[in-house]
Amino acid sequence: MRRRYYTVTEILKHKATINIVTGGRNLGKSYAIASHGLTNSWDSKQPTFMLVFREDRQAKPSNVESYFADKPVSVITKGEYDTITAKANRIYFAKIDPESGKAKAGLMCGYYIALNVATLYKSQAFPTVTDMIYEEFTPEDGKYLPNEPERLMSLVSTVFRSRVGRLWLIGNLNSRINPYVREWSLTNHKKQEVDTIDDYYLPSENEDGEPIQVKIAVELAPSVGSQNSMIVGRSRRTINGGEYHCNVHPKLELKRNEYTMIYEVLLMNEGFDFVLQLLSNDNTGQLVLYGYPYTGNREIKRILSEVYDENPFHTVWFLKDSEIEQKMIELLGMKQIAFSDNLTGDELISTLKTLKASAL
Repeated sequence: MRRRYYTVTEILKHKATINIVTGGRNLGKSYAIASHGLTNSWDSKQPTFMLVFREDRQAKPSNVESYFADKPVSVITKGEYDTITAKANRIYFAKIDPESGKAKAGLMCGYYIALNVATLYKSQAFPTVTDMIYEEFTPEDGKYLPNEPERLMSLVSTVFRSRVGRLWLIGNLNSRINPYVREWSLTNHKKQEVDTIDDYYLPSENEDGEPIQVKIAVELAPSVGSQNSMIVGRSRRTINGGEYHCNVHPKLELKRNEYTMIYEVLLMNEGFDFVLQLLSNDNTGQLVLYGYPYTGNREIKRILSEVYDENPFHTVWFLKDSEIEQKMIELLGMKQIAFSDNLTGDELISTLKTLKASAL
């Protein structure tokens, strides 16, 4: 089968202000979106895009240049330039000197910036920028900035002022749990199918304070048609396909019906719900925790969630004066926990970390 690379053709048809593109790590998402930005800059002969990094330690000229290393600069500029160079938060088309091997900067095509220090640029103007590209908005280590969606919207306001531009968020399938899902009410995110684009409309205001709707298009990019024959095992599906990348986690040694459930709590986070049960092995009496997705309507009174609720059974973290809940914490510390599947393992652990941090 012919290899199928990602293109921005379909998502651009949705004419959304915010475009979220996720998928496997070898689909060409960054290539297509970055090439789109470079093409616009070349055609207009102005810096029309901004590349956004999460932290200032990432926003270095060397990282910017590496990001664009495989992009078709020569094709886009019809041979006038053949590479990209960066310095002082600016990105340039450049030409490599055949004698020195160094890149000589030419036409400026964009900017680069770090989200964690974006407030430093509030007084600057970016009148020609039409596209902002936030790369790896779903980090593999799951570490987001505090109030990250709000910070990103503040940066969008700085860049576009009263203009309307396009924001691109590019991410790999690292986790379905991220702060943007809840902040922007992306309700179908965890059920979205590969090779589909979902549209959302969120209320906002224009510069005159009049109510408007902001359109968000979320694309789960299609799988690659052919794969590298060197990639084996589960990685074949997570790197090139539509499955989420996740770690391997322990499963129950016995069938679920060979354990007795002693206690359970419902964990709620970012629209994802999980049941964490304290089980006893019917043969040995050994205690173990077991986590699985909550998908039914069965009532579970004890709830852990960072959403405020006056119900005494609804708290952010385990109760200190509850012997059985402290036992659950003890088992967590000993890693005596099993999961229904690997994706649940990653997401439930992420949920526990979020709830614990919220309780401090």
